[in-house]
Amino acid sequence: MTIVIFSSVFNHHSLPLCDALNGIPDVECYFVETQHEEEQRKNLGYHPYQRDYVINMLSSDENRARARSLALGADIMIAGVFPYELLLERMKENKLTFLCQERMFKGGATFVRRLRAWFYNMRKFARFKNKPLYFLSMGDGAAMDYHSIGFYKNKAFRWAYFTHFEECNLDALMQKKPTDEVEILFVGRLIPLKNPDYPLRAAKALIKEGYNLHLTYIGTGELEDSLKKDAELLGNSVTFLGSMPPERVREFMDRANILAFTSNSMEGWGAVVNEAMNSGCAVVASSAPGSVITMIRDGECGLVFDEENYDKFCTKLRELVANPDLTKKIGRNAYTTIADSYNAEVAAKRFTDFCAKMLAGEPPVNYSEGIMQKI
Repeated sequence: MTIVIFSSVFNHHSLPLCDALNGIPDVECYFVETQHEEEQRKNLGYHPYQRDYVINMLSSDENRARARSLALGADIMIAGVFPYELLLERMKENKLTFLCQERMFKGGATFVRRLRAWFYNMRKFARFKNKPLYFLSMGDGAAMDYHSIGFYKNKAFRWAYFTHFEECNLDALMQKKPTDEVEILFVGRLIPLKNPDYPLRAAKALIKEGYNLHLTYIGTGELEDSLKKDAELLGNSVTFLGSMPPERVREFMDRANILAFTSNSMEGWGAVVNEAMNSGCAVVASSAPGSVITMIRDGECGLVFDEENYDKFCTKLRELVANPDLTKKIGRNAYTTIADSYNAEVAAKRFTDFCAKMLAGEPPVNYSEGIMQKI
């Protein structure tokens, strides 16, 4: 079975799935980059990963020809960011293909946005209604958006970003976390859509109430200076560490009790949620991003608050800070959720099993939950 993935750039979010697919016997997976890596992401600590299966189609005529050959010849294509003309040619041959997208209507769907999306998709994709073109929904909200304009009903499947899964002894992991004070972590760009002021405002309130906690920020952005100024009165209770490579971020997650994830609906997924859950953090999460909608069951493996509702966020955070046993329980459940359901190995196995059935003309596997569940 040959699989080709077309997307913008190969990074640490792409690596685990591609490696897992290539680790399955009789499966070959290739990743075609359709863009050059953004300088901004390099500045955030991202770095290139070398794999023989990665092809940048912009780097040479030879690579462009190879990418086209893979697009037309592979048994399966996952199309994220891709040249539309290759999809046209692939559909002429009735080749099994999966579009893979985050939600269209980030920030909310107005009538005009829905109408424009409907016209665009009618012009580009309606012709493939009876073709073997399916939808991998990067977060359940993506499928909901497409369903709302009449696309991919009964052809959409749950999908996700799959960060590197670190298997560990759960008891040993939880022992890394502090017990004398509550360590709260915020990871991400310090920009308005991520509401990085929420954890700081809440920390002020909770410290005033007598709770013993420490807040750490990892990331940079336009709000950094104002946040640092606001944090001055809290002294050593708040630390700003700037940007760092993903591998180092995980070290801080392993030692944190709670991750504050406060992004609004402009956040498509939010891979820090995967990573923090893998590290046994109790995540206090906004209800809007794809990772939260897809992976977190409120009160079981995380706490969810209404998008951009600071008061609800502060209430949920206080619930954890005041109850260490609840924080540990949710952190443990979070780790188990990633270990059992939302990691690259599970996704690769389910996806290839599903596709093998379809390629053989047999009824595909019908998953009742998790990755590749029909939505």
